[in-house]
Amino acid sequence: MECSPGISRPYALPKIRHGSTTTRTNNCFHWVAFAAELSIQLAVFALFASAYPDGYRSLLWLTGGVQGWNSNPEERIYFYANHKTPPEIPWIWTQRFGVQLDIFKKRQANSGRSTDANLATATVAVIVCLAKGLLIYLHQSRYFVVAFYDVSLAALWILCISNQSSGDYSSPAHPSPRPWYLVKSCKSVEGPGAKGCTMAQASFAISVLVLMHYPLLVQASKGNIEESASDQSFIFAEAQV
Repeated sequence: MECSPGISRPYALPKIRHGSTTTRTNNCFHWVAFAAELSIQLAVFALFASAYPDGYRSLLWLTGGVQGWNSNPEERIYFYANHKTPPEIPWIWTQRFGVQLDIFKKRQANSGRSTDANLATATVAVIVCLAKGLLIYLHQSRYFVVAFYDVSLAALWILCISNQSSGDYSSPAHPSPRPWYLVKSCKSVEGPGAKGCTMAQASFAISVLVLMHYPLLVQASKGNIEESASDQSFIFAEAQV
């Protein structure tokens, strides 16, 4: 309804710049990045889930030990036979929160309560990703909150990748700065070890891909934050007129 010519409108809402080109571009990019992020994270989640609780980790450890590429888990039995304490199991061969398990001791109660670090990271990432998508769909997303979550998840994936590429120095005769399956071809071994090697390499590669995805998301959030601040400044200026 039009107001009378002589009546002012002090209560009128300020003009708002809806649908600017920058906002539409950022939103479109954010949705594309979200779809790519979810697809990649579901893939790495499936890989880590297939390896839980010990789909191929012990096999890779044993394969590398037989080849002389890292410590040999079978040699730990000699420590027990001589009533000596064996070296601590390297983190790369446990990848667990809370307690590290010896595969030659039956600790089924602890094993059931231990959480695989890689799977935990992938699970948290998928849940947060779905939550972000829901908030964006409902237009309840706050870009600085999304950016905070992206930075936090990037830190988790850095830790996850660091764990996947950690070394094995428990055997002085066979030190291994990096897991053998990250520095050697899977064709170097045969049988189940080759399959486990392929799975481990794929998990590591997709983890790196997920991590590389986060700078794009943070950049998109930064653009949206700047655009939102520009709109707020415009609204404030119009309100003063």
